[in-house]
Formats: sequence, structure tokens, C-alpha cells
Amino acid sequence: MKKYQLVESVVEQAPSIELQFLAWITAAQEFESDPSVFPYLKLYWLRRDDFKMHVRWTQREVNGKVRRCLDIASIYIPEKYQNQGCFRRIVGSVALTLKKRNRLCSAPFKTGTGHA
Repeated sequence: MKKYQLVESVVEQAPSIELQFLAWITAAQEFESDPSVFPYLKLYWLRRDDFKMHVRWTQREVNGKVRRCLDIASIYIPEKYQNQGCFRRIVGSVALTLKKRNRLCSAPFKTGTGHA
């Protein structure tokens, strides 16, 4: 089994979108300089049950410096779970994970109308 397949297996087995995100970002940071793994993690769909979250690494200028940034490109929440705080819980969990890793910086927040 190739390294990226092992990483995918670990991410996909996590029981929630939040834990998948934690597994994904841990792997992405660990394998950031490994050309055999990182390209597979640069753009990634996290999926659990009917929830989907598209995450990707990008380069952006923040406070005058070019930095590697995490984009949450889209989040799909099944209709039966909408208006129950799921989006807030997912984004809050992502922000807490990044803050604990000292990776959270302030940047303009942009919203779009993308669909999963």
C-alpha cells in the first residue's frame, strides 16, 4: 500500500467530519514536503454519512506575507441536519484545531455559493 493510500484510509475511517479534518490536516502537515503524498492531500473531500467538506491548501498574501492557507471550499450538510448548528460546529472545530496548532491567522473571510 502506498503512503497516500494509507493516509486516505486513516482519514476515511474517522467517525466524523471534524475528526476526518484533524486526521487530514495532521497528514497534510506531516507530508507537506513529500511529493509522493502531498499532491493527493492538497485538494481533498472529507465525507462522513451524507456530510461533505472540500478542503484545500492555497498560497495567499496575509498581512503582507505569502502564507500557506487552508480553504474550506464548500460544506454540504444534509437537509435534515440544517438549521441545527452543524455548520457552526464544524467551522468552530476547524478553527479550534488550527488555533491549537498555532496556525490560525486573521484574513478576510469570503463566502461563496459553491455546491458539493
